[in-house]
Amino acid sequence: MPTTTTSALNKGLLRRLGLLALGLLTSAAAHAADYYWVGGSGSWDDLNHWATSSGGSTTYGQVPQSTDDVHFDGQSFTASNQAVSIGATVTCHTLDWTGAPMLTAWLLA
Repeated sequence: MPTTTTSALNKGLLRRLGLLALGLLTSAAAHAADYYWVGGSGSWDDLNHWATSSGGSTTYGQVPQSTDDVHFDGQSFTASNQAVSIGATVTCHTLDWTGAPMLTAWLLA
């Protein structure tokens, strides 16, 4: 039969493990980022098109992931009738077209 001291230690351990799990889940969600398409036409998997800010030149080292927010805006394209080609399955958290030209096309390969 467990003693009161052993039960208290087990409860404390379970509480710490629960808090650790919650912290890990929260930190994973905190890594979501805003990705801005820049530089006109191109391929979704071309890292030169994914900037950290609208019209920015600092780019990410990977394409957007399922927790990331993707933005196409007035700084995304350099001319009308430009396209973004997608050759594989892509995912993102949100896709925002606020301010983007209406004549932009998606090319799905």
